[in-house]
Amino acid sequence: MSQSRNGSRKPQTYYELSRTLTYSAAAVLPLLVLYEVGVWWLNFGSPAGVRNAADVALKEPFMLLGPYGQHAFVGLLFLGIVAIYRFETVPKRIRLIKPYFVLMFAESCVYALLFGGVINFLLGSLFRIPFLAPGMESLDAPARFILSLGAGLYEELVFRVILVSALFFFLRQGMGARPVPAYIAAVFLGAFLFSAYHYVGSMADAFSLHSFLYRFLAGLILNVLFIARGFGIVVYTHALYDVLVTVLLPGG
Repeated sequence: MSQSRNGSRKPQTYYELSRTLTYSAAAVLPLLVLYEVGVWWLNFGSPAGVRNAADVALKEPFMLLGPYGQHAFVGLLFLGIVAIYRFETVPKRIRLIKPYFVLMFAESCVYALLFGGVINFLLGSLFRIPFLAPGMESLDAPARFILSLGAGLYEELVFRVILVSALFFFLRQGMGARPVPAYIAAVFLGAFLFSAYHYVGSMADAFSLHSFLYRFLAGLILNVLFIARGFGIVVYTHALYDVLVTVLLPGG
């Protein structure tokens, strides 16, 4: 879904290239390494401890392989990067233009700065509900920073790449829906499931309309951003926003 819609034509513009899997993989690779090293450091090398919830959910099946089975999952991610190189980068002759990665980061910064304001406006103006920011009050600044990176990476992998893409594929191929209605339905249903996920399981949050609407609107915005701008941009937008509201803002 995040690739150029021009089929096999070689992507050329910043907009086209920044949406490719090649640029997304290259952009998020440093984030993946920083997060994995960070949680290893936070947990003193133990596979258990402080981690992003989506990270834990994805790696849980791999724990059947042993206490360090999660590393097999990380290995699969790197194999995925190799596959992108083999099946997209090489056939489409995509070149990595370094200034474009600076532009991707800058673009994500703009979206991250606007993200909370848009949700705040919608919650306040349409629903008369005050703004809610992600809470990590019990953690110190380094832990908040590392978990913010994990939220950007793993939550976008689960809820955008896997969930929204799967919903679109099912609606398009399984239900015979046209592309635009399939995209719209996937965006709204994906946002609903993204919000509902936080209230399921033994570690679930207590349900409130306030938090549900906040997460639903966040899911809508991130789903649209994923479809319009690709995985790399949405990962950095999410991560930078979480860093902003949990680490950088006074009292965060």
